[in-house]
Amino acid sequence: MIFTYYLLQTLIPIEGISVEDIYTRLNRIGLEVDRIEKIKVPDGVVVGFVQAVNPHENADKLQVCQVKIGDDRVLQIVCGARNVAAEQFVAVALEGTKISDTLTIKKSKIRNETSEGMICSATELGLPKINDGIMVLDDSIGILECGKALNEYPLFNDTCFEINVTPNRGDCLSLYGVARDIATTFEIPFELENKAHHNKEDNVLGIGRLLQLQYDRDLKSSLVYKMIQCENFHIPLKVSLILAYNNILVQNKPLLSFVQYVSWLTGTVFQIYSSQMCKNADGDKITLSVKTDENGFESVYANDRILSQIGVKQIADDTQEDGVWIIEASYIPPDILAKRVMDNPHIQKDMQLYYRTSRGSNPNLSESIKILCSLLREMDVLIYLGTQEIVQNYIQPTITVDVQQINEIIGVNLNANTIATILKNLGFSIEMVSDEKVLALNIPAFRHDIHNVQDVAEEILRIMGIDSLPSVPLQFSEERHIDAFYMHYKFERELAKRAISVGFHETIHFVFAQKERLVRLGFPSVDESLDIKNPITQELDTLRPSLLISLLQSIATNRRNNRRHIALFEVGSIFNHQREEMRSIAFAMTKVSREAAYPYAKDQEITLFDFAEKISQVIGRFELNTDDVQVNVLYHPMQAAHIMKGGRVIGILAKIHPALHTEFDIDDCFVAEINLVALFSESPIIAKSFSKFQRNQRDLTLLISKDILFRDIKREVESLNIAEVKRIYPLDIYEDSQLQKGQISLTLRFEIQSDTKTLEESEISEIMNQILQQLNRCFGAVLR
Repeated sequence: MIFTYYLLQTLIPIEGISVEDIYTRLNRIGLEVDRIEKIKVPDGVVVGFVQAVNPHENADKLQVCQVKIGDDRVLQIVCGARNVAAEQFVAVALEGTKISDTLTIKKSKIRNETSEGMICSATELGLPKINDGIMVLDDSIGILECGKALNEYPLFNDTCFEINVTPNRGDCLSLYGVARDIATTFEIPFELENKAHHNKEDNVLGIGRLLQLQYDRDLKSSLVYKMIQCENFHIPLKVSLILAYNNILVQNKPLLSFVQYVSWLTGTVFQIYSSQMCKNADGDKITLSVKTDENGFESVYANDRILSQIGVKQIADDTQEDGVWIIEASYIPPDILAKRVMDNPHIQKDMQLYYRTSRGSNPNLSESIKILCSLLREMDVLIYLGTQEIVQNYIQPTITVDVQQINEIIGVNLNANTIATILKNLGFSIEMVSDEKVLALNIPAFRHDIHNVQDVAEEILRIMGIDSLPSVPLQFSEERHIDAFYMHYKFERELAKRAISVGFHETIHFVFAQKERLVRLGFPSVDESLDIKNPITQELDTLRPSLLISLLQSIATNRRNNRRHIALFEVGSIFNHQREEMRSIAFAMTKVSREAAYPYAKDQEITLFDFAEKISQVIGRFELNTDDVQVNVLYHPMQAAHIMKGGRVIGILAKIHPALHTEFDIDDCFVAEINLVALFSESPIIAKSFSKFQRNQRDLTLLISKDILFRDIKREVESLNIAEVKRIYPLDIYEDSQLQKGQISLTLRFEIQSDTKTLEESEISEIMNQILQQLNRCFGAVLR
């Protein structure tokens, strides 16, 4: 949004306020100033009047002009501009004028004709481009006096402000919106005054005799239509310059440009349609239809030809601007428009129009139409009586705020009258409730960003200025919160500490994955109806069902950096087929546990069981079970097992399938992934008594079938319910050709301890006999 000090001064009395003060206040109230630029036409440029224009005898494209620059002084100036003509007021650079660092005006001869100055274009004077020729002056800049220095006119000795308007402040995309905020912060009056003066309108045709309006009943847009007739319409220079500053001047379209100016001034969106484009084939009367198109956009039609999609785009009209025109003021709630555009992302948009409407344009269409018409009447444009309207009843929200609550949010003690004054100046309507302790606020229709008491407090604070608040110590009280979320988080971080202590490095990855790779590796992916609609990239187009893919990719990255011992883990979220989130911890480790270095001449390698021992140091003791392991493409079919705790499956531990070494560019490595919720439920802190008496170890070496699994042996020993047997684990397996075929020698170690006394040797022997008899009975095991 770009405006000038001079134009702002036409709306609010800021004569005694400096540019620096306005700059400071704009930044303070949230309208951040991106740029300030001093605009001053060079000294030596004056107002001139072209008395006569004659062709140059020796040049087809040059004109010899007689230009009056004072009561008794006329200069001859050779000019090459196509738009120079007699009876024009122009900007003349006199001899000796320094136009730029490289150009100083001198008296010269051009093709044998004397030229005593230069008739200037806007760009030659450091102003934005307004046309392809010279700048023609008019009385919009003030009373034109030949010979008067051009920089004595405020328009040419001005300051330009460019402000950055945040998306929630669509009202400040207009000069009225900016002026309202500035007037409020400086406590000066501002009224949106309708400057209309009623010219004689007798015998002027009413709009109803020329225009018929048809529309659907369920529209969300409001529209107001007016009709005008103009001949030789000329856009004032003051208007051209501000439009050029904002880069919205439409070349060779003065009426369209003027309508754009009133949009910039009021914040209301205007469109124009020529009557020639809209007339019915069978008569002079015009019928406009407003209805919803196939994409859900409310659109304006004439004779089944689309003229515009409200708030999105307008069809270009190349009709000559002389004649009868329809002016449309429109408003559509920005949230409704934004949703429709989001549902149709490929729709073509006029970005300038959509930018204004999607941030919230001015919904006070009737007032803005009156302002437009009053400005057009000053330019002798014929305006037809009456309007055609489609008006929606937009219910403005009402917020009830407690004065004490506002003060607590801001941190100062303001009385109700001070708060009410600030809000009234910002356009709120207010009623006092409950002995001036509560205010009932009606939100102005142009403020689409005010929804709650915090928004209201922010408005008061930005007008007051945060620097004006007294400094007070921060006071707050906080209770100790130990809830389930905290306990889960603490548990996860404790696991992370343990993993780091045994040599794993923590990693963090995106929660996204590549769906095609997941399917190829046999992982379930999120249901298509619940999947990501606008992924970051094709490689991250779904939510991950496992942490392992990312860990293996990180191992591959480290391998490319010549690392051979790599041990990584991650704690994070994964998602199932129904997009339900779960917490998981995963580990990945290469088979190289120690790289070759003195005194080890070769890399030290580990087995799957060594890896399992590492994992047990992190999550505690667990069992491995190969029953019903559904092996996907990622796992080695012969080296994969469920991780069991408390008789429940909580995860999986495996070696990577050799076929995937090329897929991930890695060597042999081991992985494990564990459900943290299941692990947490199996890891309560339970106080248990322990024996203070001696613990004894006894080994039992058996001849037993090699098809018997250790877990079955353990189950049968535990079925004896011998309280003194605290632990059992395999110690050694031996195979020899001298043993009976199908047999092995298995050494088991038992830890035996009583909770009440020191066991005697006879009692220990009795326990071992019971165990031996049970194993003989169940498996035919005998002592070796």
